[in-house]
Amino acid sequence: MEKFIKVFDNILPKELEDKIESFVLDYNTLPHFPLYYLNNSTYSSSDPNFSLNPGLVNVFKGGDLNTPSDFLTQILYNFCCKNNIIVHEFLQGRVFVDLPSTKPGLDLPPHIDMNQNHWVLLYYINDSDGDTVLFEDDKETQIQRVSPKKGRMVFFDGSIPHCGSRSATNTRSAINFNFIGEKL
Repeated sequence: MEKFIKVFDNILPKELEDKIESFVLDYNTLPHFPLYYLNNSTYSSSDPNFSLNPGLVNVFKGGDLNTPSDFLTQILYNFCCKNNIIVHEFLQGRVFVDLPSTKPGLDLPPHIDMNQNHWVLLYYINDSDGDTVLFEDDKETQIQRVSPKKGRMVFFDGSIPHCGSRSATNTRSAINFNFIGEKL
């Protein structure tokens, strides 16, 4: 599989971007999308530099058209349709809502999401600080930094190590899709 990283803006209509942001982040919107608190939403370690990244998370899979998470899979399928990609298998989606940190800017540990060939599509729900950083295989050499911007998508080979950076001023909210696909 060829390694690649591509950044896209303005794939979704503005109205859908707003609806997604409201669906995930606005408690007054019905139906409510369930988010679950974790003391550390990205890493578990006794290392004090990474011990507190509190946030809210929801892991979901597609399939049942009557679930709130299926609303979010529209992001993946809209992206793939506009880029001539067939989704063979939707492996998982994860919504992250990371709260501002007392140690902002610190890059979290680089990782890959799954130990199988797959593609990753990150979708930023809102404007925030806290870049996503993509690395060479050594997990030390940075390839690219991507700043969260509402509606921005980052599409890359799932074997590329990556991590988020902690936000200083704003809730950082993103959706991570892992899937197997084919470019037409």
